[in-house]
Amino acid sequence: MRSPGGERLCPQEQVSKLRVVKRLLNAGHRPSKVLVQPIESLRELAESSGIGKDVPDAELDLLLELLHSGAYEEFRFNLLKRATRDGLERFVLDVAAPLSARVGNAWAAGTLQVYHEHLFSDAIQVTLRSLMRPLSEALRGRSARPRVLLTTLSDE
Repeated sequence: MRSPGGERLCPQEQVSKLRVVKRLLNAGHRPSKVLVQPIESLRELAESSGIGKDVPDAELDLLLELLHSGAYEEFRFNLLKRATRDGLERFVLDVAAPLSARVGNAWAAGTLQVYHEHLFSDAIQVTLRSLMRPLSEALRGRSARPRVLLTTLSDE
């Protein structure tokens, strides 16, 4: 199908299948074995292969549930609370990075939508800026400024 503007439109079930196929191909599964299977079989294969598995963490599970349920202000508050408690380095390593992976896995599984991902990115940026502001002020006048780089692997 095409939109009035000429852009390709795909049904949600096809998008969900393509997400799982991409994860399986990235994990080394052969296209000829993956592409012909129904979505249920692909999900089982991904589950049995451990693709998209998250390390258990109750606090991260809570944050992801808040994001999923639309409790955006509570999600942001809990991020900021954790960041303030743990500090910039621990927050990036223990919360931002693994939570980014969880959001990506949930999106690939079709349990989070793109707008959830955008809300997540916004909340992480706001939180990091609030943590870095005091560092920036303390370093004002010096050539060094605090920097944090968050990235993903190519094709992710």
